Amino acid sequence: MRQNSQQRTLMVGSTYPAHHGQAVAFRSAIRCVTSNKRVLETSFKAPNRMRSALLAAKYSLSVLHARAFYRPDAVYFLCSRTRVGFLRDLWLLTIFRNSAARIVNHLHGSNFREFYEALSPFGQRLVRWAHSRVDRHIVLHESMMDQLSMVADDEKVSVIENFVTGDCATVPPNSTTPDQRLKLIYLSTVREAKGIYVLLDAVRKLATDGCPVELTVYGDCFGLTQSEIDAEEKRFRAALRGLPEVTYGGVIHGEAKFEALERADLFVLPTFYDSEAIPLSILEAMRMGCAVVTTRHNVLPRLLDERNGLLVPVRDVQALAGAISHFSEDRAHLLRIQRHNRELAASRFSETRYQKEVLEAIHGGALSEEEPFPPDRAAS
Repeated sequence: MRQNSQQRTLMVGSTYPAHHGQAVAFRSAIRCVTSNKRVLETSFKAPNRMRSALLAAKYSLSVLHARAFYRPDAVYFLCSRTRVGFLRDLWLLTIFRNSAARIVNHLHGSNFREFYEALSPFGQRLVRWAHSRVDRHIVLHESMMDQLSMVADDEKVSVIENFVTGDCATVPPNSTTPDQRLKLIYLSTVREAKGIYVLLDAVRKLATDGCPVELTVYGDCFGLTQSEIDAEEKRFRAALRGLPEVTYGGVIHGEAKFEALERADLFVLPTFYDSEAIPLSILEAMRMGCAVVTTRHNVLPRLLDERNGLLVPVRDVQALAGAISHFSEDRAHLLRIQRHNRELAASRFSETRYQKEVLEAIHGGALSEEEPFPPDRAAS
């Protein structure tokens, strides 16, 4: 393999939608590779099936071209957890099976095992065969190592925690007073599995119980097709009726996102999304001084505890309303958690640390002194 500064790296993943956590993380990984690199886009989402098919064909040909002419020393890819997405991974891993390239897989979701166990015995053998070519796997948390136990020994799996981008280097303290309404923020995709409708029901219950709050919702409506997106938006708009306490701010990112988090007291994500792992939005909210209310779901109870906020059962409107009400009534407790979260996120979840660890995984060892490394900076 070439020296680090000369290494050719093929990076395979999706940068779309730009504001989604996995896309933000992939762009950060792209930026940390300052030597020769080539990026292959794996999102085939398009206005129609013909365009999607053309994007898939382009990807397939690009993999062949990279193997024959680019000849990378390392291949870094984000594995899929769906049947169709696995075909994309299978193609990549088959084409590079007999190459000398170091192959690194970065798992960002927490439902790879669920995907694997739903396959037929033949499908499971195919997954094991494909991933046997991977030299190094990356997961976001130690508790996620079990997701890959059927395709890799623990020695081949590294833990690299997610990060907070460099946009929020300086964070002033939150200043909510007891006589002000608690300011809540929801920053995620608008879809049922993320818990948005549970949250709206909780806000409605709080208003009925005499504990009004202010909620601002940011995010795009989910759908695989435009008709599904339109249907989700129609449902969401209908759910907002009779809730003057709730404001919808659409999609937000960059500096505006961190300013919105700075204005909030409480970040609320009552998710039961099957692939939920470590949402970047939670780490960003902590860095900007928000306490967190989320669910006891997947990795989240291992990432967060009572020092960071409160965790509630999934789909439990009453428990969610009770957690929000607690912070409305006990502002001293809220302030202690906000201070703790700011300090924890700043020290533990830096983008510089994330990029360094990803780069070392790609190279297969510690960086050389000559290896250029980008400073901590905002996602583009």
